[in-house]
Amino acid sequence: MSFKKVWPAIVCFSFSLIAYFAYQFTGVTVDENGFLREAFFLIPISLSLFMLGSVLLVVFIALKIKAGRRS
Repeated sequence: MSFKKVWPAIVCFSFSLIAYFAYQFTGVTVDENGFLREAFFLIPISLSLFMLGSVLLVVFIALKIKAGRRS
């Protein structure tokens, strides 16, 4: 398996994990008025990067299988 073609999927998975763990690290705080303050934008970012990485990996595997059948 060539690393040159898989690196976008690995980068997406890595950024997804970074965003998820950043959300877990920052946690939820309550301000003086009783409202929750959280970095909620990190959840959709991590999910979208995870989905993008999954799609890139599936496309890479499908192209690899298709190229193998031609040979």
